[in-house]
Amino acid sequence: MNTASPASIEALQAVKMLAPMAILGLWSLLLVSIARWQTQSPRLHRGIALGGVLFALLAALSLLGQSSLDAGIPLLGGSLVVDPLATLCDTALLCTLLFAILCDRRFSLDPPALASAVVASAGLMLTMHAADLLPLVAGLEIGALSLLVLIARDPKDRPQALRWLVGQGILSVSLLFGIALIVAATGTTSIASIGARAAMIFTRWGAGPAQVAVDLLTSGVPIPDALEAEARNRAVTAMAPAALFLPGMLLTFAALALRFGAAFGHRLLAGIYQNASPAAILLFEGGLRLATLVALLRLFVTGLHVPRQLFAPYGWSTPAVLLIAATLIVGGLTALRGRELRVWLAGQAIVSGGWLLLGALAAADFYAHAGLRGGAITVIDHHEWGLRSGDATIAALLALALTQAFASAGLLAMISALGQTRIRGPLMLRGLHSRRPPLAWAATLLFATLAGAPPTALFLARFELLAAVSGDSNLPLRMLILLALLAAVAVAAAALRFLVEIFSPAASASLNPEPASKGALAPTALAIISALLIMLAGAAPTFATRGLELAACGMGINPGARSRGQRLQLLRARWAAEDAGPKGAPGSNIGPASEPKTTPPRTAKPERSPSGQK
Repeated sequence: MNTASPASIEALQAVKMLAPMAILGLWSLLLVSIARWQTQSPRLHRGIALGGVLFALLAALSLLGQSSLDAGIPLLGGSLVVDPLATLCDTALLCTLLFAILCDRRFSLDPPALASAVVASAGLMLTMHAADLLPLVAGLEIGALSLLVLIARDPKDRPQALRWLVGQGILSVSLLFGIALIVAATGTTSIASIGARAAMIFTRWGAGPAQVAVDLLTSGVPIPDALEAEARNRAVTAMAPAALFLPGMLLTFAALALRFGAAFGHRLLAGIYQNASPAAILLFEGGLRLATLVALLRLFVTGLHVPRQLFAPYGWSTPAVLLIAATLIVGGLTALRGRELRVWLAGQAIVSGGWLLLGALAAADFYAHAGLRGGAITVIDHHEWGLRSGDATIAALLALALTQAFASAGLLAMISALGQTRIRGPLMLRGLHSRRPPLAWAATLLFATLAGAPPTALFLARFELLAAVSGDSNLPLRMLILLALLAAVAVAAAALRFLVEIFSPAASASLNPEPASKGALAPTALAIISALLIMLAGAAPTFATRGLELAACGMGINPGARSRGQRLQLLRARWAAEDAGPKGAPGSNIGPASEPKTTPPRTAKPERSPSGQK
């Protein structure tokens, strides 16, 4: 009897682990094919798309929380990885796609738009699983171009589609150029190897014969021409990789951050929110932004958190601080000046992006702290404190991103339920409490969530993020915390006028929005369900918190490493001890009493650079 070859076994395992992405990819090909020859039955397309999305969602749920994925399983030669973070983001993306199909009737009955949305989701899943730069970039480009098709389906949105094309084209060129410089400097496209090779570049640059050559050239002592030529050759040879790597790293970070919706790229985000359909906004918020966030975490937080790559004068933290500050300021001002609901949503999304970038920077700072103390100076408490603080920051960051996506989805479903109207400001909501009480209360909870009012899920996520970030002694980060709080206050103050309109007396008949009589039941139900789920997450966050902790645990360690799997095993053991009793299971040494300290000992303070960085 013939046995299966190792290649076939590996291919079968890859298909099993990547089942959600594979199903969505096959369904996208099916929808694109059907859209070419069968355009008279849009309900058939909608049914096929719903079946594929539900099938892929079931496959993603079957992988969610599996202990065999704790350390991360590299697939296809290490170019892709399946870990708790990827499975969680797969599930969130599929829920967003399902939400878009159900709440936007016009989108779901447009076969080309539906096919482009499924193609975009399959491409963005590729980015979420990327352990190599090539699939990371390919997935982002597929998602951005497919969203362009989705936006351009409405003739009124063609100018916005053109602006999207130009802006995304510039960001794509910047991203490709930055990655090309990184690959030229390090000689690899593997995210797990880039950090180590970059550290070797800086080591060769600052030590050994290269440093001797630099000292000799800058000493001012007369030297023979042959010796001077040899010294210049050695200095330039050692410096060339660093001269390629540094601009490549900064260009890549800037391109990803601007595509995420940070300042100077916020106009693309604002244009989507103000002009695109609810389905396009949903796929941008819960698809492209989420995939870009995962790419930032994998490349910069997990891969490039070595102190020389992070801190001044060469690291990416200095431009990140400036970009985060500009993002928070721009988002707060946009929310305050926005008299229309969509403009306020755009400002709130920009501010939320600033919070997420702040969390990513703080997590990288913690991991750099743990690596420094765990390597050069072995202080176990410091090493463990840095890793645990970084993991807690990532968990809070993911909670903030997912809560933002689902609360925005609920408000967009409310917009679909109210129907299309030219009146897009607060008047669209006037008298909603008297006309549709359930929808009004759901909208109130969603507004309160996005405004960060206690005790909503977004408030809890921000509180956990601030609690984690405040443990960092980095002065710029602490200044950013104050700026983030001011931006959050601005968003909350701007949300009050919409809440006032909801409970105000109804306007005249000429000002009331046109009711969406056909197909309005599904968006209304989705808005109410979204509000109830967010309320449940805020009232009983234990289950959701554990899922986020599982996805965030070990993010400072490359996927597939044994130490990462060991950290997740300890996390599961701690959960078992907590379930058994407040002091741990009998006979077990794992529990709150034996956990590492949550604050670093005073005898091992973090080092600082002249700019205030560690």
